[in-house]
Amino acid sequence: MRHLAVVLLPLIVLGICSGQEPTGTGIFSVKVVSGTAGGSSVAGAEVMLSVYDKNTEIDFKSGVAGADGTSSFEVTTGIGSVAVARVKHNDMLFSSSAVELRPGQKNFSTAVMVYDVSEDNSVLKIGQHQIIIRVYQNYTIAVEEYIQIVNPTDRAVTSSRKDDDGHPVVLEVLLPKGYRDLQCKDYFQMQALVLGDKGFYDIMAVPPGKYDASFSYMLDVDWSKLNFVRPVSYPTSNVIVIAKLADAKLDGLGEPQSKVTMDTAGDSNYYVLSEKFEPDQAIKFEMTGLKANPEKKLVIIFSVIFSILALSVLYRMRPKKK
Repeated sequence: MRHLAVVLLPLIVLGICSGQEPTGTGIFSVKVVSGTAGGSSVAGAEVMLSVYDKNTEIDFKSGVAGADGTSSFEVTTGIGSVAVARVKHNDMLFSSSAVELRPGQKNFSTAVMVYDVSEDNSVLKIGQHQIIIRVYQNYTIAVEEYIQIVNPTDRAVTSSRKDDDGHPVVLEVLLPKGYRDLQCKDYFQMQALVLGDKGFYDIMAVPPGKYDASFSYMLDVDWSKLNFVRPVSYPTSNVIVIAKLADAKLDGLGEPQSKVTMDTAGDSNYYVLSEKFEPDQAIKFEMTGLKANPEKKLVIIFSVIFSILALSVLYRMRPKKK
C-alpha cells in the first residue's frame, strides 16, 4: 500500500497543477413568457439551449415548452461555461442573456421574452437623431450618426415589403449621395444589413422598446461645396447637428445655438433642429469653403475636356447642307 500511495500522490499533484477544472451536472430551466397582450400561446414553442466554453459551443439541446411555458435540460457545469437559451415563436428566434454554469450549483434558470409579430413597420419611430460632421483635409467629410430606434408596440416589427432575395426590408436608412465606407455598431449587425447606393436596410425584426444605434460613413468633396441631403425614413422627433468644420462653413441651418467641445482639437458648432421630421422630408444643408479632392478634381477636368472634344468632333462630322 505504501508503494501504491507513493505512485498515486504524484498523479494527484500533477492533476491539480495541470489546471484540471472541476465539473458537475445540473438542471437548467427555461421559462418562455409572451410579451404581447393577448398573444398566441407559448405552449409547444421550440426551446433550444446552447452551452459555450470560451466562446465555443460545446453542447446543444432542444425541447418544447410545456403548458406552463417551461422546458428543462440537464447540463454539465464548469468554470467559464455559460448557457444561452433561444426560443422559436411565430417563425422568429428570441434569445436570453448568458447564464454562468458554476460548478457545484445544481439548478439554473432563465426567462425568454417572446412576442407576436407585426409586418407593419410604419409604427417605427426615431427619437433623438444626432449627426456629427468632421472635415478632414478640407476635401473629405466624416459623418457619424446616432439614432434612437423606437418600437412603441408590444409586438416584434418586421415588414411586408421584401427584397429580391425575399428578405424583409424592416428598417431602412437613406444616406447622402456618394456615401462610402459604412461602419455600423451597437444595435446594427453588419451581417443583417443590405447595402445599396442609396443607403442600407436591416432585415432583422425590431423588438418592442427603445434601442440606440450608431453608424458612420465618409463623403468626398468633388468641388468647393457639398450639398448634404439626408432623407428621413421614419417620423423623427428631434435632430441635432454638431459640425467641426475647420475653415469650411455650414449654410442652411441658421446660426449655431451654442458651441460644444468634442475633443482636444477645439470647439464645434452645435445646431438643434427642433421641428419634427416626417418620412417625406430630408435633413438638408450646404457646406462651403471646402477644397475638392485633387485626384477627383483632375478626373472632373479631364471629363469636361473629353466631353468638349467629343462634341467638337461630332459637330465637324455633321452632314453639311448643300
